[in-house]
Amino acid sequence: MDMGSDPGAMVDGSSAETMLEEVPIDASLLDGFVLQQWQASVAIAVACVVGFLALNLVRGHQGRVWQAVRDDPVAAAVVGIAPGQAKVSAFVVSSLFAALAGGVLAQILTFVGSGAFGLGLSLSLLVGVVLGGRLSLLGAAIGAVLLVWLPELVDALSADRGWPDQVTNNAPNLLYGLLVVLVVLVAPGGITGSIGDAARWLRSRRSGRSGGARHREAATDA
Repeated sequence: MDMGSDPGAMVDGSSAETMLEEVPIDASLLDGFVLQQWQASVAIAVACVVGFLALNLVRGHQGRVWQAVRDDPVAAAVVGIAPGQAKVSAFVVSSLFAALAGGVLAQILTFVGSGAFGLGLSLSLLVGVVLGGRLSLLGAAIGAVLLVWLPELVDALSADRGWPDQVTNNAPNLLYGLLVVLVVLVAPGGITGSIGDAARWLRSRRSGRSGGARHREAATDA
């Protein structure tokens, strides 16, 4: 079959672009459409779905398996858990979530390339997990908020005080480093770990006071 005899059988790239440009678009369909709002809506929707799935995984049987292997692989193997299989499953699930995050980032940047996923992004994600708390999903969410909020805070301070561009560009990295050192030395569990420790300390204080009051009442009655 001679494809060259049919002018509509083959269309080159330039002809396709010309045809797409000539397609009429109703302007009323774009009224009120804001690209940034649509991108933010997609990102929030994906984050909510991923958070729901991750929360159910962590609170379910598979999550307990992961926690057992994380805390003590030898003890987990003794009770019948395969540490290697658990680690592989955790890697697969985390890779799936990372792929979804990369897809959302690609539709926001409208560009896909190795330069968008450099060493700086990996280090910032690690810093966020350490700051927020590596033992809970809430800690990861808090770390993500800090990663987004700190540069905005630095930009606002720079605009108010007239800092040079070199200081403005390097200040977030300095703050990240100081916060990581502070968290490692003072609160190894991150923000959520510190909040949990404080809550347990307050509960123990209250229980100790209530127990002491009961003992005093018993001694008085005796």
